[in-house]
Amino acid sequence: MLMFASIGQSADSATAFNINCPVEPGKKAHEKYQLEHLGKRIIFCCEECVAEFKRSPQTYLASIPDNFPEYAKRPDTSRIQTFFDSAWNTAAKAAGLTIGTLVLLLLLCLRYTSSRFAPHRQFTRISQALTSRKSIAGWLAVLCGGEAISAHLAHRNTRAEISDSEFEHAIHYTTFSEYGDPPLPSRPPLPPRVKGLFYRGNDERSPDLFNGGRYRTATFELDLCSSDGRSISHGDQVNFENIFVRVRFRRAAGTPDYFWMPKRMSLIYATRNPGKFHWRHGPVADLVKITEITPMQEWMFRYPVAAFIKDQGDSPVTGTFYLCEKRFNDSESLIGGRFHCAFSFRLQKHDNQLAQSSDLWMGALYRKRSLRIWEIPESEWLSHEPIPEILEGKSSSDPVLLGIRDYEENKN
Repeated sequence: MLMFASIGQSADSATAFNINCPVEPGKKAHEKYQLEHLGKRIIFCCEECVAEFKRSPQTYLASIPDNFPEYAKRPDTSRIQTFFDSAWNTAAKAAGLTIGTLVLLLLLCLRYTSSRFAPHRQFTRISQALTSRKSIAGWLAVLCGGEAISAHLAHRNTRAEISDSEFEHAIHYTTFSEYGDPPLPSRPPLPPRVKGLFYRGNDERSPDLFNGGRYRTATFELDLCSSDGRSISHGDQVNFENIFVRVRFRRAAGTPDYFWMPKRMSLIYATRNPGKFHWRHGPVADLVKITEITPMQEWMFRYPVAAFIKDQGDSPVTGTFYLCEKRFNDSESLIGGRFHCAFSFRLQKHDNQLAQSSDLWMGALYRKRSLRIWEIPESEWLSHEPIPEILEGKSSSDPVLLGIRDYEENKN
């Protein structure tokens, strides 16, 4: 268990603990990861957050009173109460053996009392038969077998739950706690439009980076198009069965080649599947691959609006789909897709023309784990307003500052 005591503080002086992780406020904390600081026992969601807190405790201590105003107190308990609680918890972990032991003790008591006080010989014979050596051995065999099966099932279920929790944190970080389940992008404060530019920002922060790390990494161009590639605007004749959301994105100037190599870009795909582990049961049925237009510079994909049509007529067609990156476990088995961003639309037509109320937008669903959500405002992460590009000669080559090492260490 990861623990440390602050200078001048005793480990026994801790009297409180938080509910959510102070480094990742959107994640539930677990007592498996904890430390002592300033008289408080603080718990975290993972070892990385413990290490992050140790590096800069003042950064996160300030957020604890705001996020966790009430603490669960640990009441002082007597030795008798402590012994009773320990015995109860131990018995509960082996409920089958505990119940069996109590039943055997009861039968032995019956055998003893029946031989001395019972007026009926038949009752005595029954109690002696139930408590014979063979009967006791049979009781123990049945109870031990049942307990072994129960323990195996409990371990398997617990292991599966822990694995899912660990995988969710490793793949998605705080996507589902901060953007909902299913995750949905926030709509920008703009009039309805079906064409527009969005700018993706960097999620590394350092004074040694251009503009402190607040620079553009990619530009996204969104529009609607027909199957033959013709762009569609408000007022155009439309058939929702023959409309696609077209997404074109290009690399921003000065960004490192590492993140745009074909090997990595081959892991990027679009899907409407919002499942946390949507590769678990086989291939993603609606997967749309991205197409490279200019080598290591520009890419494109189209997602069909027809996949979201439920009714015919003039009712609005709404939907959300995602740009994801395949993620693998340590055995290189595909386990899920990280949600980088989402695209949403609400399309309406009147007299077969695309209504002025039709709308198309996108938003981010992911951020760097070590930076809390308020440390990267939406305007610096993914915005409809331009984010500055790296000027010539201002780019860094440090793999740590650029996040390359972090990606390599956490890609599985």
